[in-house]
Amino acid sequence: MAGRSSTVGAYILDNTKSHLRKTKYYGLYRDDGISVFNNKLSSYNILKWRTKFKNSVNRLAGGNYLQFTYSMWLDKSRR
Repeated sequence: MAGRSSTVGAYILDNTKSHLRKTKYYGLYRDDGISVFNNKLSSYNILKWRTKFKNSVNRLAGGNYLQFTYSMWLDKSRR
């Protein structure tokens, strides 16, 4: 089944490139994806990005089948 999920993930990434332009890196490993942005973003801006990305994916999938979460790593000085 891992092959199918990676195929779906590759299809999603290929069709959402406009959302990934400001990233330094993006990729998939099994069922997990990662995006590393070029600059520091606030939690609000990450949430706004994730919502737009999720809406695009929902249009591709024809429904709200996939779930997206995010984690942020902060500098120790900002904790």
